[in-house]
Amino acid sequence: MTESEAIDKFKRFCRQEFKDLANQLNLKEVISPKRKYENPYKISFKNRKFFIQFESISYGFCLGTTFGKSSRINSFSVNNAICLIKGRAEADSKRLAKCTCQ
Repeated sequence: MTESEAIDKFKRFCRQEFKDLANQLNLKEVISPKRKYENPYKISFKNRKFFIQFESISYGFCLGTTFGKSSRINSFSVNNAICLIKGRAEADSKRLAKCTCQ
C-alpha cells in the first residue's frame, strides 16, 4: 500500500465512523491548508461554533483528537478534557493504558 492509499484509507475510516455525529451536529469536513510540514494523516470537521480534528500520530499507534471553538485558539485534546475533569493522574493512566506516545 502506498502512502497516498494509506492516507485515503485513514480519512475514509474517520469519515465513516464519525458520519452520524457529524450529521447530528451539522459538521462539514474542512480541507486543510497545504503547509510544508503538515501531517497528511489529519482530518477536521467544523460548523459555525465547533470543530473536531482527528490526527494519526506516531505511525498510527495513537489517534490525537482535538476539539473546541471554531477559532481553534482555545482547543482541547481528549487528554486535556480528562485532566480538567478528573485530574492529571487519571489522564496519564488512561493515556498510558491505550497508547505509548507522549
